[in-house]
Amino acid sequence: MLDNKLHSARMKMVRTLLPPANAILDLGGYSASDRRGALLQLGYPHLPENLYIRDFPPDKMMFPGPEWPIKVKHQNCSIEYVYGSMTDLSDFQESSFDLVWSGESIEHITIEEAEQLFDQVYKLLKPGGKFALDTPNRKATKLQFPNNYIHPEHKLEYYFDDLCKLLEKHNFKIVETKGIIDLSQSIETSSQETLNHEFLHSQLLNDNPDRSYCFYICCMRAEDL
Repeated sequence: MLDNKLHSARMKMVRTLLPPANAILDLGGYSASDRRGALLQLGYPHLPENLYIRDFPPDKMMFPGPEWPIKVKHQNCSIEYVYGSMTDLSDFQESSFDLVWSGESIEHITIEEAEQLFDQVYKLLKPGGKFALDTPNRKATKLQFPNNYIHPEHKLEYYFDDLCKLLEKHNFKIVETKGIIDLSQSIETSSQETLNHEFLHSQLLNDNPDRSYCFYICCMRAEDL
């Protein structure tokens, strides 16, 4: 039930918060059940002209899925899989994307790799382009797993303020934030006992990113503001 609630919340996030863009780079955007990739599967309403998906080949993943064609056409959108690590974006030209999206993927790399990634994303964005991401909030996940992360592939689960500061360190300016499933009561009382009930009864999106199960951040290059 918790997974279904989180999926619904992330669908609403993608459908209502992500900005329109003609050229998109989706980091970690492979889907085992939809050849169009996770972004369109979640219902992104602004069909881009070009969508590039950067992820590991399916046979290299913890849970291997089907290997889709490298190039997929969906209506007027050209989708291309560019297999490899999201920490190396040298396959892409600078100033070529309106939106770089990292949907629950930044937690799969180390903080050192994340800093390298941010510098690369900065160069890949067109003037006025946006970098958006969502990720689990360590303030919440540590209530479930005090001594571990919630997924065996996670390298680092961030606190909201820490990730904001890291983005600002790399010359990004935060332009929008949202919380995904408010857990204020459980976080404030450090109570694992109330977490499930609060999770199931909270609104999908909120204005408390620091006290939610996941948080969404959208930022732009400081030089564009």
